[in-house]
Amino acid sequence: MTLPIRQTVHRIGVAPIRLLGKSLLELAGPGRWSQGPPLLKQSAEYWPKKPEQTPTVGSSELKGITFCCFTAVEPNNNIPDATQYSSWKELVEATRRAYGAAATDPTHNQLISHRDAEVLLLRGCQAHSFSGEVAALKAQKPVSKHSHLLSLAPEWDAATGLIRVGGRLRRLNPSVGEIHPIVLDPRHSAVKLLIKDMDERLLHPGTERGYAELRRQYWILRGRQAIRHHQLNCSTCQRWRAQPKVPQMADLPPQRLRFFVHPSTQLASIVLGLTW
Repeated sequence: MTLPIRQTVHRIGVAPIRLLGKSLLELAGPGRWSQGPPLLKQSAEYWPKKPEQTPTVGSSELKGITFCCFTAVEPNNNIPDATQYSSWKELVEATRRAYGAAATDPTHNQLISHRDAEVLLLRGCQAHSFSGEVAALKAQKPVSKHSHLLSLAPEWDAATGLIRVGGRLRRLNPSVGEIHPIVLDPRHSAVKLLIKDMDERLLHPGTERGYAELRRQYWILRGRQAIRHHQLNCSTCQRWRAQPKVPQMADLPPQRLRFFVHPSTQLASIVLGLTW
């Protein structure tokens, strides 16, 4: 025999009666505690109805979840990894060989020049460090107001594909590289090799001398701090800047430790001819 099971709400249950403060004598009489709620003796139509489910809200009223992603495409995939090389010259030579081997024409075995390899390396550095600025300047738009290059009035050099420092000295006779240096980020590995190469070429000069040499072609953000940080880690620079240590003097010889003799004793023996 199968009996239907119905679930009642808590307001008509028997358990909360004891919590109302009734005594045991009151609970012993006929009532809900001993005989259950009255609805148990009634037909099913008087039983509590099953609560209706909450209607679902249309999807148009809900706020959808939007997935946003940022994909950065590394330009110049043939540029070697700067962290795998110990000097700027080795990195430039590896770039020359990489672009010579990646030529579309299989019969083309001629390597690119050192200057072209350096331009490719610098272009890759700027694409990695200033991707937003490169895209804006390529489209002939101003850089963002939150950009670190805003105070430099950056300009796009279409001939080399590099970002240069702007200014009002375009009518001067010197070369463009001296008037509008190339902007670089000191945190890039290739820029660190460039600073190291300058330090070795100038035989480990001071910070200001090295900074002035780099400023002739490159504008490195926080350049003085970057050069100083390199020189603090360079063993040769540390030896050149080491303070000489004065050694401690040795003990006095025995001749300088004799007891004091009055000079008149020796003088009397010479003048008066006295002997002892």
